[in-house]
Amino acid sequence: MWLAALLPALVLCADLSAAGVDMTLPRYLIGFTTSAAKDGRLDQAAWAKVPWSSDYVWIDAGDAAPERARFKALYDRTGLYFLFEFESETVGPQPLDVVFPHACEIFLDPEGRGRRYLEYAVNPDGVEHSQVWNGHLSVREWKAEDSVATIARVTHIPNGEGRETIRYEVSMPWNGMSSLCGKRPIPPRRGEAWRANFSRVEPHADYCWSTAGFYYMHNPDTFGWLVFAGDENPITTINESALRPLSYILPGSKSNTAFKLFNLTYWVPFPLMPSADGGYYGVNKCSVSKLGREGKAVWTRTRKDGLPQFVRSCTVVGDALFLYGNGMQEGMLAGVYAVEADGSVRSLAGIVSSELKTARVFAAGKSRLVLAGSDRFQIVSGRKATSLMKANGSVNCVVSTGETIVLGTSDGFEVYSDEGELLHRSTVAGGIVAAAALKDGVIGVSGKAGLFRIDGSGTCDYFPRSLAVRFDGLYADGDRFWATYIGGMALIEDGKVRWFDGPLGNAGFQVVGAARAADGTMVFLCGIPHGNWYTSSVTTSFLLAYSAGRWKRYTFRNGLPAYTSAITSIDERVFLSTQAGFYEFRP
Repeated sequence: MWLAALLPALVLCADLSAAGVDMTLPRYLIGFTTSAAKDGRLDQAAWAKVPWSSDYVWIDAGDAAPERARFKALYDRTGLYFLFEFESETVGPQPLDVVFPHACEIFLDPEGRGRRYLEYAVNPDGVEHSQVWNGHLSVREWKAEDSVATIARVTHIPNGEGRETIRYEVSMPWNGMSSLCGKRPIPPRRGEAWRANFSRVEPHADYCWSTAGFYYMHNPDTFGWLVFAGDENPITTINESALRPLSYILPGSKSNTAFKLFNLTYWVPFPLMPSADGGYYGVNKCSVSKLGREGKAVWTRTRKDGLPQFVRSCTVVGDALFLYGNGMQEGMLAGVYAVEADGSVRSLAGIVSSELKTARVFAAGKSRLVLAGSDRFQIVSGRKATSLMKANGSVNCVVSTGETIVLGTSDGFEVYSDEGELLHRSTVAGGIVAAAALKDGVIGVSGKAGLFRIDGSGTCDYFPRSLAVRFDGLYADGDRFWATYIGGMALIEDGKVRWFDGPLGNAGFQVVGAARAADGTMVFLCGIPHGNWYTSSVTTSFLLAYSAGRWKRYTFRNGLPAYTSAITSIDERVFLSTQAGFYEFRP
């Protein structure tokens, strides 16, 4: 006889926090059953008295989800069983799509180390998908051969007026999970706990059982606990000894001291940025944090504090961080916001034109901000802004010379005064895709061929001469510049050009960022163009460092942590933004 009916509301021990356990994470006590059919499915009688989990919440901020979702769980000596119930608008047939616009997802980490965990998904048509992830040590390295065999049944129950309840029954045989469990016993012993999370994927929203803190489920630190009651003398409360803090090894090789963890913030697409008081602003997809000199968070702001749900663009001007963001559902904030050094958030809705629906934010010197959406832009100074202006092409980059603001557009260069007066305009074939300031002007990368320079008088010409190469990036290195292209780069110094085609035998890579270290080393963040969502991070991110005429390569295998999205230099310290946090790189 199964014993789930004997399980009361979960009781937590008083000193869990003292044991290092996050008290905010949910937990669920799983009862043992003897009612499973041979095919792994359970009849409705078996589920009737099993308690529901807590309701799912928004993935990013943890507030209540607008559509109810919850689960039940049982286990026996054959396998693990879940019943999910999602309230929903009626969902029509879904195409086979690896992105899964609608899905019920299960994440299981039996070892509780964050090193190896299962992601399983099933859509409303019963199409299944399961893979094993290698955690933060190798984000996105999926191994199809480790997929867990499952049995799924999906039932649609009409509720009237275009609504329905979708029920997913999923069974997971123990004999397919040995690679996940390591040395832990199968089935689990009485009182043992697994780390787990559950997600409901929708086209315009994601909800989960244990909030991830941002819009990315692959953060094992935020997984809750499944505790197994046992088949004999089942436990009825959860003991603190079962709930262990995650014991995974932080990304990066212990033997390589070049990569030092600065701040454990996951899924970071933006570079670390300096604040006026000597600290830093750390921004991920759904939050902003003020960090001290050693990386400890002083405060964090999210959608609950008045930010948009998704941060799309950000920059620092003066004492404040400015960002543009949007939300996935009606009623969520969108637009341009300033986050002050004290953490206060203010909207620029009264300053920014309502016609500027989407925007990128660019710093234009120490006191001005440029907001640009396609070919429309505004120059903001303090709490005032110019009228909405129109460039000759889409705005790609912005550079301040101290006296003027230079836009690189899909048409070429445009030079403006701080007050928004057009001073010069010069058409360049292919437009200007990236730019940097010179002592007497601005140089830019043509989207078609070569580098161009525009000076204070508006004269525009090749720099330093005609170069028949399609560059895609430009980075300052003291008084010299590096222009990058697919598979290599050119060093421009004193009017001379030195080419590095495929350094260290690397070919086909693209430089996505660069920074200069205190010892003069130039560090390039490189990736493989057109890499897809499923490509291993082992091959999609690496560093090339140039010093004293010699190159050195850093990859995941010799210490580079996880997937790296951005690099920056602040006070001659080089910082990496990765999916496993901010790291300081010491070449």
